[in-house]
Amino acid sequence: MLKLTDSITESEEGYINSLIESEPEVYALWKEIQSDFATAQDKSALQKFDTDNIIAEVKTEVRRLKRGKRVVRIFIAVAGIGISTCLFLILKDNKVGNLAVKHDVTKQIQLQLTGGEQISLSEGNGEQLAENGTVILKSTNNTFVYTARKVTNTTATIVVPAGKDYHVKLEDGTKVHMNSGSKLRFPFSFSGGKREITIIGEAFIEVAGNAALPFIVHTQHTTIQVLGTSFNVNSYDSGKVTVSLVQGAVKVNEVLLKPGYAAHVSSKGTDIYSFDEESELAWRNDQYIFRHSQLKEIMPVLERWYDVQIVFDSPAVADKVVTGHIMRSDDIATVLDMLKKICNTDYYYKENTIHIR
Repeated sequence: MLKLTDSITESEEGYINSLIESEPEVYALWKEIQSDFATAQDKSALQKFDTDNIIAEVKTEVRRLKRGKRVVRIFIAVAGIGISTCLFLILKDNKVGNLAVKHDVTKQIQLQLTGGEQISLSEGNGEQLAENGTVILKSTNNTFVYTARKVTNTTATIVVPAGKDYHVKLEDGTKVHMNSGSKLRFPFSFSGGKREITIIGEAFIEVAGNAALPFIVHTQHTTIQVLGTSFNVNSYDSGKVTVSLVQGAVKVNEVLLKPGYAAHVSSKGTDIYSFDEESELAWRNDQYIFRHSQLKEIMPVLERWYDVQIVFDSPAVADKVVTGHIMRSDDIATVLDMLKKICNTDYYYKENTIHIR
């Protein structure tokens, strides 16, 4: 950022250049920043940043982490511009953060059967029988597969709690990668001349081609007609659904999507726009990339990732804007500590809830 504004000294530029050259993720974020702040107006706004404080923060954190020889990623922080725009990578080591978050370790991935039976899938329990021996279930390596010994109209629901993700392979070979806090309802046998499933939350779906059996995905607010494809569906927000097409074709509310485009469905209608696959699908690689996003948009993701509850004590803090990149392996305290430094926020833990102020 300092390099963009030409407000950096020769020694500081050498320091930043060394980080860019030695740390691949710093290099990647540097390229993103160059793209995000490409205009003269953007660069002019960056001139308002407290560059001396930025360099001091980065150097302090790098020295601290290198002493422990556990540097995972280098985070470069910038704060300022009116509503407090923040750009960062995270300086992180392997130590557990100092936030006393109480995780519910009893939450497991569950398979819920029509008759009320619940089977834990978290431990990878090998093969077992269900539905009076008509279905063979197998859960290994964070993946669920099954085989119906005969045609059955039985449906099942897989529930993935906060803090986890899970893979499911359906009867026809379709692959479903479920994100945290999501549900998938599906039949053990497809029948009736079509294949239908229901997604609540978020999932990336790679549909096995079969022109004779149309594939249909139901969400709370829309139905997606699939034509042999791979796409992402996000229905976390009860008032909207976003379908992002990677390959093939899908029809959303009678609108045919092309690869690289997304459909955003809400009470206001259906909006079509091009999307950034790297950011949109980063969750599949245990990453979260956000660009010019308000904190109130980011915190629900952190709640699902870390199985915590977060509230804002001030609406002004919730409106602050952030650009950054975190990994699911980053502990929540590390993320909140960086937000505290670069966005002038603070946090505390009270009654099983994280408060941001």
